[in-house]
Amino acid sequence: MKVLIAPLNWGIGHATRSIPIIEEHINKGNNVAVASSGEALRLLKSKFPLLLFYELPDYKIKYHKYLPVWMSVCLQGARILNSIKQEYRVTTDLYKEYKFDLIISDNRYGVHNKACLSQFICHQLNPIAPNKLFQTLIEYAHRALCKHFDEILVPDYPDKSKRLSGNLSLLKLKWKQDILFINPLSQLNILPYGNTNRDGIFVMLSGIEPQRSVLEYKLIHHLEKVENKLVIVGGKLTGKESTLRNGTYYSFLNKKGLERELNNAKYIICRSGYSTIMDLHQLKHKIIIFIPTPGQTEQEYLAKYLSEKYSNMFYCSQDNLNVLELIENITNNNKLIGL
Repeated sequence: MKVLIAPLNWGIGHATRSIPIIEEHINKGNNVAVASSGEALRLLKSKFPLLLFYELPDYKIKYHKYLPVWMSVCLQGARILNSIKQEYRVTTDLYKEYKFDLIISDNRYGVHNKACLSQFICHQLNPIAPNKLFQTLIEYAHRALCKHFDEILVPDYPDKSKRLSGNLSLLKLKWKQDILFINPLSQLNILPYGNTNRDGIFVMLSGIEPQRSVLEYKLIHHLEKVENKLVIVGGKLTGKESTLRNGTYYSFLNKKGLERELNNAKYIICRSGYSTIMDLHQLKHKIIIFIPTPGQTEQEYLAKYLSEKYSNMFYCSQDNLNVLELIENITNNNKLIGL
C-alpha cells in the first residue's frame, strides 16, 4: 500500500505520536510518505531519513502571552481555515502524482482525498469550550471539518473505564463516520514501575511559544534551590546541553534519553497535553505533576480529570506555581501507594 501520514505541527506532540503509526506501516511493508511542516517535519525527517517527505502549509498558530489559548486560536481562525484550504490543494496534487491507498491525518483537516480511504486521528470528539454557546459552535464546526474523512481514529482505550481523554471522547453528536478506538499511541517503552529508589525531578517542557518559555523560566527559578537531582528538557529541536546548579538542561532528548530520565526520576513535571499523557500514563509509581497551559481548556480539563482518576497524578496552575509545596505534601501524606 501507498500510505501518506500527515501530523499537525502544534508543538511536536502530534509528530511523536505519529511515530508508532509510521513504524507499523513500515513493518507491514507499506510505502510510507510523510507530510507536515515546521518542527514536526524536522523531527520526523531526523527519525526516518529514508522516507519521502512533503511540506504542507503551516497553520502558524501563536499563543498570546496574556490571552487564553481558545481566544488566541479564535482570533486566528481565518488564517487557520486558509491553511486548511491550502493543505487540501497540496494533498490533491500529491494524490494525483502518487495515487495513495490510504491517507492518515493527525488533526490536519485538509489532508484527505475522496478517491482513497482517509482517516483522521483525534481524541477530541467533544472539544471542551469555556462556555455553553462556544461549546455548541465548536462541536458543530469540528464535526463539519471532519466530514470529508471516512474514519475517525481515537488514540484511547475502547473501555470507557480506562479512558485517558474522559469527556473529550464522548459521542455527544451523531457522526457519519466509523469511530475507532485504537488504544493510546506512544513512541516510548517505559517501565511501569521503573526505579523507585531515586528522588530526582524530571521536567518535560512542550507546547507553543510564548507559554513554553514562560513556564521554563518560572520552573528553573522555582526549582533552582532543590537538593533533588534536576533534569529539564526544553522540548526544542535546537539548542545545547547546559549545566544547572543541581542538574542538567537539555534542549531536546531522543527516545532513549527520554526513557532513561523517565525511568530514573521520581517526580515528573509536565504539561497536560494529550500526547504527553499517552506517554506517561503507565508510570504507576511516579509522581506526575501537570501544569496546564493557561487558558487551554483541553489541558485544564485533562489535568483535573486525571488527578481525580489516578492517585499518582496531581496538578497546579502556572500562575500560582506551587510544585515544591505539592511534592512536600504528597510525600508527607503518602498519598501514592508504595512511597
